[in-house]
Amino acid sequence: MKSLRLGNALVGLVFIILVGLAVWWWQDNMERRTEAVAYTSEDARKDPHLAARRLLQSIGVRTQPARSLAEMLAHPNTTGVVLIGRRNGAITPDQGEALLNWVEEGGILLTTVPLKRDDESSKDPIAAAYQVQSQLAVAKRAQDIASMSSTPVNLVLPAPIAHPLVLAAAPKNPPLPVILLRQGKDAPQPLWQDAQGQHIMAFEHGDGLVIVLDYDRFAGNELIRQDHGELLVSLVHLQPNRRSVTFVETLDVPHWQTLLWENAPALILSTALLLALLLWRGLMRFGPILADPTLDRRAVTEHIDASARWLWLRAPGRHALLKAVRTAVLDRYKRRFPALATLGPAALANRLAAMHNLPIADIETALNLPPADTLQGFTQQIMTLQLLRKHHER
Repeated sequence: MKSLRLGNALVGLVFIILVGLAVWWWQDNMERRTEAVAYTSEDARKDPHLAARRLLQSIGVRTQPARSLAEMLAHPNTTGVVLIGRRNGAITPDQGEALLNWVEEGGILLTTVPLKRDDESSKDPIAAAYQVQSQLAVAKRAQDIASMSSTPVNLVLPAPIAHPLVLAAAPKNPPLPVILLRQGKDAPQPLWQDAQGQHIMAFEHGDGLVIVLDYDRFAGNELIRQDHGELLVSLVHLQPNRRSVTFVETLDVPHWQTLLWENAPALILSTALLLALLLWRGLMRFGPILADPTLDRRAVTEHIDASARWLWLRAPGRHALLKAVRTAVLDRYKRRFPALATLGPAALANRLAAMHNLPIADIETALNLPPADTLQGFTQQIMTLQLLRKHHER
């Protein structure tokens, strides 16, 4: 009896355990729950410094983007701090000189420098001014590089923000080798730098500062690592009287179409309107499309042209054509001026020449002489008669 009770207890215990496992599995797999999913918005993909800008705006710092370094240099007096993060182009010597002149007046420049390729010296004007180069860390063992990547960077900023900061030694996403800053033998000494002297260097230039970074610590997810966000805020506060930051997106110059639209929109719109008006005028000049003439009408026209040509080729035909036009013109004049009917041919020609200020020879040929044998002469006689008819109709 005792063994039966023990067996029932074991069966009950196993049943309770199975029910508990089933409930746990159901809760873990079938019930709704909230899970964190990494997501990058479209605005953040287009603007890597979106989070940095919003951080500064939250503490009252005015920020503005500049699509190119040329755009920033076109309005240099509107900013107190300039951040050049991505080095996807080259700074020209003229731009470098203008940028350093702007820093000399009290601005702060945050920038990286290009990586040194082989043994070629950097042609970047900012790097050349302070003999700073970026190099990839080299180690004999992979463990040494991993150790360098995980070792934090210690930095103490000068007054009025004299407190230690801990920074990452290398980018995390995507993982890259450690980037170190190196200076030449005769290079100017930094005003201040990190404890290792390999990641951040600040140089005094006139009334401003040139701060060289090993990599862009304020783009994307790098801003939330270690004390990168506090570093950005602290660097901006180094110039408390100039609380404005410009983020330079690229070093490349925008396309000529973009520059033209930004600088001369009125010219583009006026040109487009003028072309539209010219096109409209051209279309209105030609008018609507007419239907093709019927074959019967074309046959009658060809018959009239052929008959006239046949009459002109024969002497009696030319006489008939010229006589018909003369009779029509003289009949119009005699109805309007009956006194002309009493004049002879010569007197009538003189009278018409005086009335219309026309050469007497042309009127005499058209009214009194026989039809000309040449096409030019005959055409001239007909044209003179038509001119007299038009004068009469006025």
